[in-house]
Parts: sequence; C-alpha cells; structure tokens
Amino acid sequence: LTVNDYNKKSHAEPFDLSAAASWSELKELSAQQSELANFDALAACTKLERVSLSKVTGVSGLDALKKLPALKSVTVTKGMFPDTALEGFDPKVKINLR
Repeated sequence: LTVNDYNKKSHAEPFDLSAAASWSELKELSAQQSELANFDALAACTKLERVSLSKVTGVSGLDALKKLPALKSVTVTKGMFPDTALEGFDPKVKINLR
C-alpha cells in the first residue's frame, strides 16, 4: 500500500488506517508527505514485512509494529521519532533512518 501526498491540502481528513484489520495480506506500507490516522490498527497486519514513513504526520509512535512476526524493515525520516521509539523491535528487524 502506498500513500503519497495525502494531507489537508489534498483531502479534508487524514488517511484512515482503521480498516487495516481486514488487510490480512498486506506486506508493505509506504507513506510519504501524508497525514495518517489510526496507525495502531497496523498491529493486526501480521504479514506486514516493510514499513516506510517519510515526512508523515499523525503517527505518535511505532509500538503497533513491534510485535509483527513478519516485519523485516522499518524506514523513517531521521528525527521523526525519538531514539526510544526505535528500540524494542525484534533483532531481525532492520531500522533505517533517511
């Protein structure tokens, strides 16, 4: 799933991820310059392997991703989250800062 430039200038509301519980086959999420809502719903996406967030608002933390069994990599904009938010992932998960 790719979400690009989904923000208040282009849409009245943030991109709502609350339906993620029904996205059982979702393997990758990439969001750039977008405003997201209900990011925690991604915790139900047990096949999610890769998440990339660049210049995204509406995401207060990454805890929803930390227990995903298939997760392989998380890429975020440098400085988007405090260092503590990038801790606690399974050792096999690669954390990338851009």
